Amino acid sequence: CCFGMYMYFSGRNAANGESEVVVQFSPESVESIRISNGNIGYELETDDGIWKLEDNEDKKLLQQSVNEVLNVFSLIKGTEVKSQDEILFTIRVKIDRSFGEVEFELGKDKETYYLKNKRGKIYTVSQVPYSLAERDADYYRDKTVTSIKSLGADGENKFVSYNFKYKDEDGKTLETNVRLKNASEVLKYDNSSQYMMNVPYLRTVDATEFESKVLTKIPDIKIEKFISEENLSFSPYGLDEKTRGVLTIKYDNTSFVLYVGNRVENSSEIYCILPGSKEVFTVKSSSLDFLDYNNFEFVNKSVFPYNIDYIRNVRIQSEGLSYSIRSDGVNFFVNERPVSKETVEGFFEELKKLKATTIDTEKHEGDELMRVTLTGSDGVSTVYRVFKTNDEKIIVSEDGKVFLKIDNTELENFKEKLKQLEKTPI
Repeated sequence: CCFGMYMYFSGRNAANGESEVVVQFSPESVESIRISNGNIGYELETDDGIWKLEDNEDKKLLQQSVNEVLNVFSLIKGTEVKSQDEILFTIRVKIDRSFGEVEFELGKDKETYYLKNKRGKIYTVSQVPYSLAERDADYYRDKTVTSIKSLGADGENKFVSYNFKYKDEDGKTLETNVRLKNASEVLKYDNSSQYMMNVPYLRTVDATEFESKVLTKIPDIKIEKFISEENLSFSPYGLDEKTRGVLTIKYDNTSFVLYVGNRVENSSEIYCILPGSKEVFTVKSSSLDFLDYNNFEFVNKSVFPYNIDYIRNVRIQSEGLSYSIRSDGVNFFVNERPVSKETVEGFFEELKKLKATTIDTEKHEGDELMRVTLTGSDGVSTVYRVFKTNDEKIIVSEDGKVFLKIDNTELENFKEKLKQLEKTPI
């Protein structure tokens, strides 16, 4: 009877102070586990082999975490203590099985760990049972935030778009949007990347930077800690509708949305919540560090990020002179003088080498130094104004919408290339 109910063993070698089996049962026979630690307690129960929290079945559990605890509890060895000082047993474990209960208490004194069975016998045991029983119910919970496995243009999960919308310290709404290029953009822009920044400005995105610093981070977003409070208000966490940031990843035929709030004080974590949920949780700030990056880190730094085959006509006005470099796809001309294909394509390559050091949408004005009008194979023209501001910055305005800062030495080198092009023999 007692063997079937408790499976406690005195052990053949107990009299010699050697290790003996203290608790033993089959994990498959367990129907529920109750663990109480002071005023805190919880119960896990199984439903057709699926473990759930007894008081909240909606909270998804990691089955392997429950099985880990069961496997440890199902075979505990220890050495009986004949005499000991007063030991405080703080943790009670009760395991219901299909044919009886197993119950014991766990305690510690400094670095020694003890188990007391239902008959009052006390044993020294390893730290492992105590450490597992000491954890709260959140230890068993699934801390996965998204089901995304591998995200990218060619990933296991097919990337469609990335969007992050938030308010800055002044209450101004800011937004970043990156998506896959459409068919016309594939032909038009530099073909080293499949990604396009759509907001705050239209710009090709450096694929390596975007994938390594953003897309590879998404599957690794994990919950660190659940914030479970009665009558929880989102405002203290920066997660109310007016202040929270909204991260949206579209992939395959679905979306992943995460609301992002304040940083946890004196911690390297950030408060977050999922749509439709009332439970706030934290994630490591390092898993969301891409939200702090400047958009410029990800974009193609070329002032003219076009495919050479797309460019048909470039008209340049500089220092009172005018230049025309054009191609009809077959013939090539500089100021209407026929030149070789290599000459024109070489100059277009020089155009692409002109790099920006910053980019923004804040309007700049100044004395115009150069104007470049670029027309593509689709007949669309883009006007670039190069000017010097009052604080001596060299700015390139792209259709008056995007403003790129360049170094003066880059501009002077470009002018020199322009003069050499004019002297190119027919």
